[in-house]
Amino acid sequence: FSVVIPTFNRSDTVGAAILPLEKQHHFYICHKVTSGRLIAQALHGLLKQEGFSSWLDVDAGFSATTGQSGPTESNMRDAISRSANVLLVLSHGVLGSRQKELTWCQKELKWALEDGLGVVCVHDPDCRKGHCDHFDFDKEVRAAPKWLRKLVRDQDSISFRTKHHEQEALLKEIVYRGSRSWGRGIVTEVEQHQP
Repeated sequence: FSVVIPTFNRSDTVGAAILPLEKQHHFYICHKVTSGRLIAQALHGLLKQEGFSSWLDVDAGFSATTGQSGPTESNMRDAISRSANVLLVLSHGVLGSRQKELTWCQKELKWALEDGLGVVCVHDPDCRKGHCDHFDFDKEVRAAPKWLRKLVRDQDSISFRTKHHEQEALLKEIVYRGSRSWGRGIVTEVEQHQP
């Protein structure tokens, strides 16, 4: 039988080479600013440290076209189209509700699904710090639009880890799940023969 083992490449050039030609980022990080920013920033840094490209709204910078600094609908849409996956940080309120107008996160996820991107979910299971914006799976998913309920229910969210010795496993799982949509290069197959 075959075993799939996620491996890390420490070189940015190697990481960039494994993306499909039309893609620039391994992950677009979707998060609610008021509740998921710290985890989003930590994931952004961890991925970059291991040679993977991710886009976070702080990367938007200044737009000469609009004269605005920070993310705009246009540059977020563009970043999603240039990404292989969306890394969705599940935190309080990220899925929004069933209102007529879409929230920013709902728009981002809608664009990602329209583009056929994979979605990998991460949540913070540790609320002992006293400042946790815990994602209540039952409550939050029930309040979300039907298409988002299905998206979150159809996968197993990865628990975010803050301890250094646990972060390698976290990143391996994120990369493994994301690599299914961008092809070979990150995962290698090891043949094992049974006696």
